[in-house]
Amino acid sequence: MTMYQRTTSELNSPATTLYGEFAKPYLAKLLNLLSIDRVYTRAQGDYLTDASGNDVLDLLGGYGSTLLGHNHPRLVKALCDAYAANVPTNVQGSVREPAARLAQKLNALFATAFPDGPRYLVHFSSTGTEAVEAAIKHALVAYVDRRRNWSTEVAKVLTDRLDADGDDPTVPALTDWKELIDEQQPVLLAVRRSYHGKTAGSLAATWNPSFKTMFDRAPIRTEFLDPDDIDLCEETIRRLVHDAPIDGLPRFCPIVGVIFEPMQCEGGMYLLPDRFIRFLERVRREHDVPLIADEIQSGFFRTGRFLCCEHFALQPDYVLLGKSLGGGLAKISATCIASPRYMEEFSWLHSSTFAEDEPSCIVALEAIDMIESLSPSIAARAERFESRMRAGVAAIQATIGPFVAEIRGKGFLIGLDFDLAGEEVEIPLFLKTATDAGLGSYLFMSYLLARNGIRVGVTLSKPTVLRVEPSLNIADTDVDRFLEALRALCELIRDRKVLDLTRHLWRDSVGSAAETVRSRPLARRMVRERQLRRISFVTHVIDVANVGNMDEALAVLSESERRRFIDSFGDVADPMIYHEQEIESAQGERVLLEMYGIMRMTEYFEQSLRQKNFKGLAEVNAAMTLAQRRSVTLTGLGQYTSIVSNNVLVVKDFGPAVTTGNSLTAGFAFQTLRTALANRGLDLRECRVGVVGAAGNICNVLAQIIGDSAASLMLVHRTGSDAARIEGARERILRNSAIDPRRVDVTTDITTLASCDAIVLGTNTTDSLITPGILKPNAVIVDISVPSNVDRAVFEQRPDVAAYHGALARLPNCQAITSESLPLPKGQVYACLAETITLGLTGRTTHFSIGALRKAQVLEVLDLAENVGVQMGSLVPLKTRR
Repeated sequence: MTMYQRTTSELNSPATTLYGEFAKPYLAKLLNLLSIDRVYTRAQGDYLTDASGNDVLDLLGGYGSTLLGHNHPRLVKALCDAYAANVPTNVQGSVREPAARLAQKLNALFATAFPDGPRYLVHFSSTGTEAVEAAIKHALVAYVDRRRNWSTEVAKVLTDRLDADGDDPTVPALTDWKELIDEQQPVLLAVRRSYHGKTAGSLAATWNPSFKTMFDRAPIRTEFLDPDDIDLCEETIRRLVHDAPIDGLPRFCPIVGVIFEPMQCEGGMYLLPDRFIRFLERVRREHDVPLIADEIQSGFFRTGRFLCCEHFALQPDYVLLGKSLGGGLAKISATCIASPRYMEEFSWLHSSTFAEDEPSCIVALEAIDMIESLSPSIAARAERFESRMRAGVAAIQATIGPFVAEIRGKGFLIGLDFDLAGEEVEIPLFLKTATDAGLGSYLFMSYLLARNGIRVGVTLSKPTVLRVEPSLNIADTDVDRFLEALRALCELIRDRKVLDLTRHLWRDSVGSAAETVRSRPLARRMVRERQLRRISFVTHVIDVANVGNMDEALAVLSESERRRFIDSFGDVADPMIYHEQEIESAQGERVLLEMYGIMRMTEYFEQSLRQKNFKGLAEVNAAMTLAQRRSVTLTGLGQYTSIVSNNVLVVKDFGPAVTTGNSLTAGFAFQTLRTALANRGLDLRECRVGVVGAAGNICNVLAQIIGDSAASLMLVHRTGSDAARIEGARERILRNSAIDPRRVDVTTDITTLASCDAIVLGTNTTDSLITPGILKPNAVIVDISVPSNVDRAVFEQRPDVAAYHGALARLPNCQAITSESLPLPKGQVYACLAETITLGLTGRTTHFSIGALRKAQVLEVLDLAENVGVQMGSLVPLKTRR
């Protein structure tokens, strides 16, 4: 086995298979996909050893838990000694002496950090998210008590005024105000980019919506503050706080607290701006709102000080600790509440079976003793590590380029942001689209492990950021080793050697091609484009052959490996922007077109439709979410995305106007048919035309238009099709067409197409329906289906047959879509995309071509297209692919 090639046994690891089958199938699939599905059998200091005996430098450090390294001997001895002494673990309802000593030790650390501060009451839990839940719960208990006091005070004033004078004009206002106080839902303030855990209350305070898709609404009302917009933060406070209707009564504030991370670790390693910290202090001072500092990852000396808040000279009312508190061995967290805020009944209201267990507290006590023995060198060590990292990244940026766009963080908590914008450096388009899909830094993480034996992580809510969280004992040689690997990674990005960067992921050997294949670069965008009205068009991968168009690295792979790539990455990839381009109309109007790619093939959507599992629709809704986030005014749904969305009718309303593009598709398909027949010297009025898929939306309206001129129609439906649907399709055609009903035949026998001079296809199947033996001599085929329903044997065996792409268009002013991903000759675009562009150039902001199509819509969009300069495309033979 080479460093770049995984063995079959590794690719099908029994442990990975078991993990996927009985534990976490999605995670097992992702780990295997990225070649990071290793089984680690030993851990010591900053190193792990896998089942094959390979040593790995671990700079992920248990997501910040192993500040003292893996399995530090003193901590292991403390834990083993505790168990050897038969220390109890489950003695709930008793005085837990190690827990008491640990709370005392933490208070000593608080006293050192904040000499004039209060004592903290400490509740222990097992995990960080439990510490968050406890804090929110306590803050709610305290808020209910405050609200009761407000309500009582108002009630006293109201009673006094009613007794004194029943006609007191302030009584109605006081009555309304008391009702407001009694019924007001409490509000928790959190911060954009925040992450606080994955239990219900913690998720309510977590910013990333992808973590809480199971909630129609949060279990707690939460409002998020933007730390970079203090004016907006101030407006939020003004909106929430209510002034009393009369003098002498305090303002009513429904805010239970502000929960924040002084360093937003999962959000991308952002230190909160000092101005925002001062704003929080003002809110606490003016409205008595408690500040809840989530220091689970940034606390316990991870940044060089006991708390990250110390860097801001901010003493919180609540401090949440975890991760490194257990020394990397014990599962323990702490909710620390300043004594002036503490509600004594909370010690009865909140408890947990495994909280305060003796072994965990003993390990945490030993961890504190170790930290104290190292102080004050910890701060110096943290500063040294951070300085070396910053200097190393700066050197890479200066000599190779700013592929690491920014280094952020503090001490032993560092984030490297690979936000590949493509404006200052030339980067591979593939890596930019992978980054937009949320996978870019995962590929870098995979590379560092497979090629360099270095383990890092990715921040959950900002997946462009690699996280580096070593122990405080990290050796200088290991820092240098990481920086050398980082430099090599940046060189591969600079040289656009995506195949080389990812060669360890492929089952097929890529050999010497990895050294020579260079991926195409991302076209640099101009700033002025961003001021234009945005429109978007949603596509998906057509088939395995189309995968090779996405990038030169993928073109090298075998068909089976391309299929595995799409099937695997499709499970984890978000919709991505793979192309941006300014489009100008014949009259000079301009829009910015964004092409969105869903990493799924046509057959995925077809299966979703057949199985009625709505997975395809979920992919469409995800693309529409992207459009909404980017302030798009109009979105076109291409290929199968319009089919699985029932022609947009079941797409969630995200805001942007939507079109299927089906009207212009039908219009240009008709023009293509008429032109193709004319080239053969045929007149539509003398032709029998077969329509395959006439029950479908496009082919039904197309049959209506053809029926106004054709000599006769043959409507071919799939065997087993619903009879009522077939009859309904026929009736719509007859009702909206001039054709004589006697000249319209309906069948499920596809061989009857042998009687047709021309055939139009528009189905939602990927099957090859049209074979050489069922075609009339010199037949004309116009195929709208993507991928084509015409078997490739037709091109080889029937040179007499003329088969064309069904609905292509040309853009105004000879413009061309410059993306290599569209499998069409240069200058040609699909009509559904052309309709989106047409509507965008005319400023359309309402839906179009949704639901059942009408002939009037087809005629309308043909006029609009002509006005902006969009025309029918050339006759492009079906066998022509780019």
